[in-house]
Amino acid sequence: MVITNRRVIYKEGLFAVTTAEILNAKIESVAIEQSVMGHILGYANIHFSGTGTAHVTYRYVKQAARIKSELEYIISQR
Repeated sequence: MVITNRRVIYKEGLFAVTTAEILNAKIESVAIEQSVMGHILGYANIHFSGTGTAHVTYRYVKQAARIKSELEYIISQR
């Protein structure tokens, strides 16, 4: 998982690697999903939606609200 000043990148897999990427300029929404267990243990999922069908989900992220606010700050600087 990487968030840069230009894009959000997600890669997963060991042998078969899946990569998803959205340019920050194309991000339409950022949503946080937190279960009861996630609330107790302090983690959540962050969903990034871009224009068209682009979606990236970071799973089991600690301090998800902080990451969301920092990304919104980065996007507002463009």
